[in-house]
Amino acid sequence: MAAYSMTTIPSRMSAPPMICSAPSTSPSARYAVTAAKAGSFGNVEVGIIPAFVHIGCAGGSIKESPIALGAQDVYFEKNGAFTGEVSGPMLKAAGCAYVIVGHSERRQFFGETDATVLQRTQAALEH
Repeated sequence: MAAYSMTTIPSRMSAPPMICSAPSTSPSARYAVTAAKAGSFGNVEVGIIPAFVHIGCAGGSIKESPIALGAQDVYFEKNGAFTGEVSGPMLKAAGCAYVIVGHSERRQFFGETDATVLQRTQAALEH
């Protein structure tokens, strides 16, 4: 799984990404899905990153298309009693290829630090 932040693009990617993390009902999300299915973005890898509760539905709607699926967060532990957290193996099993780590909202409202972002990034890159 590629860890994607708002400031860095992983070097192992084959094409620059266009990631839409808007609500799945927003015009920009619908436009991105429609345009990607039509091949309108050329040599750009397109992905959507819905809220976790919508990953299954979103994944089904883009199945057999060139659109990648991603998650808005990942927890750094693989398993254990971490109620409400979503691990890398869980995201991979759901079909996610990308995850956002280090988002400013997570830092502002949940107190994430460089150290926790590093843990989440390492967890994402393991999967």
